[in-house]
Amino acid sequence: MEFRWSYNRKNLSEIELFFHKTVLSFLDNATVVKEMLFVTLMLPKGKGADAVKYLKELKAHTGIKIREVYFTFGRYDGMIVFEAPNEAAAMKFVMETGFSTQYAMETLVAVPTNQI
Repeated sequence: MEFRWSYNRKNLSEIELFFHKTVLSFLDNATVVKEMLFVTLMLPKGKGADAVKYLKELKAHTGIKIREVYFTFGRYDGMIVFEAPNEAAAMKFVMETGFSTQYAMETLVAVPTNQI
């Protein structure tokens, strides 16, 4: 995505001109984040085999992009890595998945290191 401002150089001081060029350069080279990344950790509370089948067939809702679904060893038994446009959409997806599987879920916002 490219950002451009038009300005009249005659009306800008050298400091203002430097600032505008620096900001433009930063914005042109910045990574634009379109979606937020979430990691949901899952702990089963019921349904067992039905929950596993549900997660294997898990479909994304509108606005949600499921990157990966994992079954894990350790404190949590599963993990969903997904993208959502905002926290509200992520919450709706996690709540629906949790109600359908009866898993206890903990969701984290993840920020890729190249975006920091």
